[in-house]
Amino acid sequence: MSFTASATSTAGTTGAMSTTSPTSAGPSTGGADTELDTDTDTDSDAVCGDGVVEGDETCDDGNDDETDSCLSDCSAAACGDGQVQAGVEGCDDGDDDDTDECTSACALATCGDGFVQAGVEACDDGNDEDGDGCTNACALPVCGDGILGPGEQCDDGNDLNDDACTNTCAPASCGDGIVQPGSGEECDDGDGDNGDECLNTCLAAACGDGVIQVGAEECDDGNTESNDGCLATCTYARTCKQVLAEVEDAPSAVYVLDVDGAGPMTGFTTFCDMGVDGGGWTLLGKTIKTGLTDAELDAVRKGTWDDYTVTGYGEPMIGSRIFWLPLQRWNELTSEYTDNVVRVVDSTYELRMQNFSIAGQNLNYAINWLSVVNGYQEIVPAIKGQGFTTWDQDNDIWANNCALDNVGYNGGWWYTNCYQLSMLHANGNVYSWQEITPPPDRPHERRQQVV
Repeated sequence: MSFTASATSTAGTTGAMSTTSPTSAGPSTGGADTELDTDTDTDSDAVCGDGVVEGDETCDDGNDDETDSCLSDCSAAACGDGQVQAGVEGCDDGDDDDTDECTSACALATCGDGFVQAGVEACDDGNDEDGDGCTNACALPVCGDGILGPGEQCDDGNDLNDDACTNTCAPASCGDGIVQPGSGEECDDGDGDNGDECLNTCLAAACGDGVIQVGAEECDDGNTESNDGCLATCTYARTCKQVLAEVEDAPSAVYVLDVDGAGPMTGFTTFCDMGVDGGGWTLLGKTIKTGLTDAELDAVRKGTWDDYTVTGYGEPMIGSRIFWLPLQRWNELTSEYTDNVVRVVDSTYELRMQNFSIAGQNLNYAINWLSVVNGYQEIVPAIKGQGFTTWDQDNDIWANNCALDNVGYNGGWWYTNCYQLSMLHANGNVYSWQEITPPPDRPHERRQQVV
């Protein structure tokens, strides 16, 4: 009884009930000061790493492992904090530079991530398209990488220039300057010049290919025939004798001759006798009287000035009975090859004259020769220097026209006073000609006929 009371008495005596009683409603400041001090002590006592989140801590996992979700400074792990969070981040270099080994997303830099890694990648477009401006290896496209890139028509990834795809990544083609043997090319000079040693078909130029090789060929008609004006040796057939010189064993046949080769004069067709006296005789004209039809007789007798000088008549081949090479051609041959022989054969005689000539139109195609070949006779000497006469153009010395008024139509000839009998003489005539010495070598500006 006295412990409890004494105690009460004591409390009442001191007057401290409000300050010590936690339930006191009085305005005691002592109790308030005691609570504030307690809170301040709690914040200052927070320890990072004690496993208790206190104060300013975002987290506290009670360890110093920097690779988990809570760092050792009790802050939450985040990309860019310089610490690699295991299982979450591939890297963390603490910066936002996307061109180094660790991107700002804390992933290891790789080709295809859309970021160009300095010193490692040339490009990175973030896709798996190989044919755009950046390959899947993060390299800029180049010809030869085996990837068909912009502007490339092919890319076989090798450095062979003679296969189907060149080193410029263009398909191999004739004219690209590269020889592709597998494509049938024999050459490829890439110059577009069809007249040099390599044709535009990439085949080596050759006689008979139809293309004139400058400096090597005079002509090339695309065949190996020698009777069409261009010999099998790709030189012009100027005379029958030259045909025989160029083409061994050339047969007697009709040939196209071109006296000045590539010059302005056109070619003409006549017969070449390759048998008589070693061959090489050019047929100028013939009349075989036996069996002549009326039409054939009229062609000889009534041939006009143009017929005898410009167009000619008849056919030159073996078996034909009449043929006349226009006097323009006689003039061309004898002007070009002044050292020559003319051969005249009739039913009785064979005549041969040397340095035979036919003048130009301005001299009415006058006939002349320098001498008679030893052992032979000559045509009637009286006609030397005489112009040619036809029924429609009189150049003889008779008062009338020998080709028309003497015995009627008698054909064109170098008449003087009409006793000559023209191509109808005896049983007919065959005139043939050949050069003795070819003219000196010179460019193709050959002499034109005198007009």
